[in-house]
Amino acid sequence: MVVGPFTAWTAEDRDRIRVHRGLAALRPLMLAADLAVTAGGMTLYECLASGTPIVALAIADNQRPNVASLGAADC
Repeated sequence: MVVGPFTAWTAEDRDRIRVHRGLAALRPLMLAADLAVTAGGMTLYECLASGTPIVALAIADNQRPNVASLGAADC
């Protein structure tokens, strides 16, 4: 799981979660991932650019067109 540098959440009580916090670049993780679960903002486009398969969720109203358009395009 990749989180921002100011995220308070930790995975201390979870056995199989590795937390990456405040990375300078996501691309190495995206290239190694079998699947990414992401919101429908800029990270969605980064996944597409790196060829990473995605499950995208619109977590803000402005992300709905991104997720809907890409879903309709079968991306």
